[in-house]
Amino acid sequence: TTLFRSGLIYWSTRSQDDIQRLREELAQLPPEDPRRKEIETRLGTLHPPNASFGRNLYDRSRKGIFMLAIGSEGFCTAFAVQPSKLATNARCIQEAKARVGSVKAIENEGRGEVKFDVTDMRAHPSYRQGDPNSITPDVGVVTIKGRSAMVLEIATQQELAAMGAGDEVYLIGFPDRLMDV
Repeated sequence: TTLFRSGLIYWSTRSQDDIQRLREELAQLPPEDPRRKEIETRLGTLHPPNASFGRNLYDRSRKGIFMLAIGSEGFCTAFAVQPSKLATNARCIQEAKARVGSVKAIENEGRGEVKFDVTDMRAHPSYRQGDPNSITPDVGVVTIKGRSAMVLEIATQQELAAMGAGDEVYLIGFPDRLMDV
């Protein structure tokens, strides 16, 4: 089950100071220390300085977001990572191959007017569908006939390595296994 909380969230420069202090404390604790959970929970309650950042990010990125569809039925989200390459989930590739019909990539909010034929689909070779006991690389690549109007910016290794508890993460699409997190 999913637990939802609501309430007033207040942001101030003090919150930024709290985030920094908590991150420093967390960095000093070993992975098995029970105090980590308390610190991670506190970090999760601190609000970002720009409450509309997620919406602004979506607005800037929407021409690089696609729905994979067969006929009029959409079944997965994909994101332009190169003009003719879309990233999606490996499970989406497997689902597309199991269906009958040609796969199209339809630009998000393009009202169905901007769509591309899918010419190739490849799932990560280590993906194991239906393995509830482990998280496997649920990553796939779709090649489209044509060019996306926008290519989304992907985080660098350095940016990913710098992430920590309390950092903001924005999901756009239908993140399946993360829906109940």
